[in-house]
Amino acid sequence: MPDAPGEPRRIEAAAVVPGSGDIYVATPSGLYVSTTGGSSFAAVSHPALATAEGFKALAADSEHLVAGSENGRVYSSADGGSNWTELTLGDGGLAVSDLALTSRSVYTGFSLGVIARYDFAGGTHILNDPNSSGIWSGLWTRLEVVEGASLEQDTLWVGLVTNIGVRPTTNLYRSTDGGTTLTPRGSGLDGASVFSLALNPTDSAHLVVGTVGEGLFVSRDGGASWTKGSGDLRASAILSFSEDPNDEMHLVVSSTEGWNGTHGVYETTNHGTNWTLVDFQTDARAVEITPGGSLLLARFNAGGVARRAPAGSWQETLAGKSVEEFEYDRADRIWAIGSGLHMSSDDGGSWDERSDGTFFAMAQHPANGDELVVCGIGFLASTDAFATPGTEIGPQANDLITSCAFADASTLLAGTSSGDLFVSANYDPSGDGMTWAQLSSPVEVATIRSILTDAGEEGAWYISAVAPDVDFTDDSTSGILRSRDRGESWQWLELYPSTLVWQLHSSAHSRRIYAPFWGGAGVLAIDD
Repeated sequence: MPDAPGEPRRIEAAAVVPGSGDIYVATPSGLYVSTTGGSSFAAVSHPALATAEGFKALAADSEHLVAGSENGRVYSSADGGSNWTELTLGDGGLAVSDLALTSRSVYTGFSLGVIARYDFAGGTHILNDPNSSGIWSGLWTRLEVVEGASLEQDTLWVGLVTNIGVRPTTNLYRSTDGGTTLTPRGSGLDGASVFSLALNPTDSAHLVVGTVGEGLFVSRDGGASWTKGSGDLRASAILSFSEDPNDEMHLVVSSTEGWNGTHGVYETTNHGTNWTLVDFQTDARAVEITPGGSLLLARFNAGGVARRAPAGSWQETLAGKSVEEFEYDRADRIWAIGSGLHMSSDDGGSWDERSDGTFFAMAQHPANGDELVVCGIGFLASTDAFATPGTEIGPQANDLITSCAFADASTLLAGTSSGDLFVSANYDPSGDGMTWAQLSSPVEVATIRSILTDAGEEGAWYISAVAPDVDFTDDSTSGILRSRDRGESWQWLELYPSTLVWQLHSSAHSRRIYAPFWGGAGVLAIDD
């Protein structure tokens, strides 16, 4: 496999050639093949493949091996990978996201929902153009096909990802005429994004669909009806979490299906045994249950905050403002942190702008309730809850400061978007005489999203490191780290295979730590 500097090793797809058993893998650095059952790999070189800029998709049957590239090209081999022919006519601009084969054709799904059919005998057919059909994808396109007696009788299945944060009626379509007509077939999937499709090779009516946020679904009647998978199959990507400060059984999470977001705010009043969809349909970047019992939802795309007072209806506040995080302090003031710093003293009903700028987190001084620090593009401290402008206190980092926390009255911690961790042992809200030192940590090419001190264990420091799937490199690290010696050494907490811990939250009722995961594990409660 590729291992030189600048050669990404990420495996985008794999295929086994029937008969020979050769294993092909697609990577951003090119195609690789193993003729030894995977014990060794070699780069695939052929003049026809020179136009590819990284590979994204593979498909193989007894007659053809097909590869799709990041720059929209499709290549076919009729001899198991020794010789290749390009089926496309040039760069398409959109990455190939999936391939489905028949003996006559290769159905090709591109990002944004474009679908084309390339016939091995020659000929190209565009089956879906989102600009004219209205059938879009916000990320990739998944395909499965059942070969018919003729091209016009092929059955094509198409799975899409919700586009631009607006969940449609369906993200699953079927065509029984070779892709000419796409008919919605997702009734019962609640419009969830389809991230994967599997078709039983001996029973074309038996399908399995994988979604994000809604779980896995099975159909045995060609998609006419669906049954949701049961058991502990975790498939929710959590952006935000909140625990009711007055009731430890009451929790709220915001789930998303991708960077574009889709509505998915869920609420439980029995500590996670049952969850219900909140009745306000919005893409929520951040959620908060306030001390007064209100529920606040920060919009993902459009900005603004939706507020539901106890036993009340929804109202819109902070129109157009982007909110990354909510915090409440010991005076029960609510803070909205994002494009500016806004404070509410009436449980989120109205807001007073206290500072402009871009911020990502807030830390409250352990001894003074009005002494606050916010961090983001810059680092501001205030001793009067930002009634007057804050003071810049550093550190002078080259990256965004994405998290901050007090370890004690004189010790302030700060984490950055590139994984650097800073400490000031002589904190002063005026900034006078403050010095910063960079701590050594195992975090590499990842964002320190949150810092907790004296939470799960007295005297311990916790940090969450996140390298999202679209930004990671070979060196990226993600997960939860704990230090018991004030940052001198760190231990990775091995909690779950998915390590994209979006944030850490300290319980208001115990030493429990809540860990919301971006990558499919939902929310974990850490008690030890």
